[in-house]
Amino acid sequence: LEGLGSGGSFVLHSLLARVVQRGGPVCLVCAVHALSHYETIARKQGYNLSSAITTGQVHVIDLLSGQESLSSITLPHPRELFTRIQRLLPSQGGSVLIDDASVFMQVHGPASMHQFVHYCRVIARSRMVVVCAHADDVDHVDTGRVLRSLQHEADIVVEASCL
Repeated sequence: LEGLGSGGSFVLHSLLARVVQRGGPVCLVCAVHALSHYETIARKQGYNLSSAITTGQVHVIDLLSGQESLSSITLPHPRELFTRIQRLLPSQGGSVLIDDASVFMQVHGPASMHQFVHYCRVIARSRMVVVCAHADDVDHVDTGRVLRSLQHEADIVVEASCL
């Protein structure tokens, strides 16, 4: 969880690096930052994300490719996105990293996002499912309920806030 005034994406970058360096399969869903952003951060962290993508270790669903701005992004329904992730990951599962679930909750509603995360946990097969969300961007009662439910299901919750 991250606040609007603070970025929690460093957690996602660190976990992505960990999975790639250990050689595990991963699907990265880019809804807020473009793939080029992750490639730049990976170089700074000392690994080559492009190489991991080329070898098939990392699969990317870049929802920003071809979009002119974040406001013009067309998000697939979580069911469609889940199907794409399921096709990309090997049958033995893999880690799923989603850079911002808040975007999906605003477009498709919190209940759809909750269901989507649950299904991702099933296909990850006891591997990591990492979801970043803005906890202080909760303007709807159902969104707050879903975020609390996701926190309850989580093995670890990292909350970033401004100093």
